[in-house]
Parts: sequence; C-alpha cells; structure tokens
Amino acid sequence: MTKAVARSKPTVDPSENPQNEAKGRRRQIAKIKIRSKDSSLISYQRATDSGEDETCELHFFGEIHPDFQKALDVLLGLVVESVGLDEVAWEKGRVTGVSFKHESLEAIGLTITAQRTLEEDGLGVVVNTPYLKPEYVSGDLHLIKLLLKEAELCMDGKRAQLNLFNN
Repeated sequence: MTKAVARSKPTVDPSENPQNEAKGRRRQIAKIKIRSKDSSLISYQRATDSGEDETCELHFFGEIHPDFQKALDVLLGLVVESVGLDEVAWEKGRVTGVSFKHESLEAIGLTITAQRTLEEDGLGVVVNTPYLKPEYVSGDLHLIKLLLKEAELCMDGKRAQLNLFNN
C-alpha cells in the first residue's frame, strides 16, 4: 500500500534537479526512512504545473528491493568513518535513513542514520551522522546518485516481490 501526501513549499530551483528529467517529471529526494515493521517513507519535492515546488511524501509498507537496501548500505562506511565507529562491530549494521541537501547537481550533502542489533540482548543501537557537507562526500557522489536512482525506482513501484511458485 502506498500513499502520497503533498504540501506546497518553495524549494530549490527545479532546473537543477538531477532526477527523473527524462520522464518530464521533476522530483528531488529529500529524505529516505526505511522501517521493517512500519511504513517506510520517501520525502521529495516536485514541480507543479504552475512551476512551483511542493513537498510530497510517499509512504509504503513491505520490504524494499534488495538493490535499494544495497545502495543504502554502501553508505555505512561513511557512517563508520564520520562518527568513528568500530568497523568490525558495525559490519552487520544497516543504513535505515538518509536526509539530503541538494546544493546543485554535483553537490549533495547528507545526514545518515544506521542501526545495528546487539547480539547479546537483541537491542538496537541507532547512530546518526552529523551533517556531511558536499565537500566531505564528494568522493562518494556516484554512490549517492545510485541511492537516489534506487529511491526513484522504488517510488515508481520497484519493491521486493514474493515468489508465489516456490515452496
């Protein structure tokens, strides 16, 4: 089940939007929040017919596509590096959220949320990075763009599918 909610709000210049230009729609991802037991969220801005931008939210239930989770988890290295976490302890961590600040097509800053379950008691640890400026993540811009592409595909309906034919 998906639900989109729109709120009008002036945002960045839509001509600088790197996403979905070929389809004639302008969407710029602002936030991704993935939850396994609740609705997940992708927040984005899109251009209206009048040329203004509006903020929209797409809520959806169920598993995201494995490609989307991989694109998220690739950013775990940035979390470990920027916060100073133990690499071995966070090998089983997952990225569950990213907030984006689009300064231009080639300058995107972000804040990343990662989670890890403790083996001893099953409790979860949540870590948020500070805001990572575009200069800090510029070497990983291709990974950020891959994540944005996977978020777009998720918005267009790409999700994990159950195989009804295997036992």
